[in-house]
Amino acid sequence: FSGSQQAHTLQALIEISSLYSSFFIKLGKNFRTELGGRYNDHNVYGTNLTYTINPSYLIADKYKLFINFSSAYKVPSLYQLFSVYGNINLKPESTRTFEFGADMDIAEKIRLNWAYFNRTIQDVIGFGSNFTYINSDRQKDHGFELELNAKPSTKTQVDAFYAYVYGRIYK
Repeated sequence: FSGSQQAHTLQALIEISSLYSSFFIKLGKNFRTELGGRYNDHNVYGTNLTYTINPSYLIADKYKLFINFSSAYKVPSLYQLFSVYGNINLKPESTRTFEFGADMDIAEKIRLNWAYFNRTIQDVIGFGSNFTYINSDRQKDHGFELELNAKPSTKTQVDAFYAYVYGRIYK
């Protein structure tokens, strides 16, 4: 570097510790549930807890009805914080999701899975009009997913998927 130019070095130190536990509980022949939790400790963003609660009920060994309540937590990436588009003032995203659906054996070698979901994300990280990353207030999404799996022979499997998602960001 010549004259008044100086080299600047930016160093980011991120430390994350996490503890996760999950319990699978079977009550009777047909009722099952999974309970899970994660404790996260981040040196910049502090601590948080996330959870999953997934009860299900099996009918006639062919149809499984399920519900899912869960949360998630996502800190900004190093790119979102420190790139030329970065914003060191970004907050982490937090999500709450509710889902219900069914997993069904509808024929000997055909399985259908469908699910409806509703999700709310707080402090959504997106790209702003000033060409930098920003936090929006919240995003609400809902929709459904369909999955069809067929195994016409031992060597052939066909999978088809369809998802419909409607979402909106609220300021």
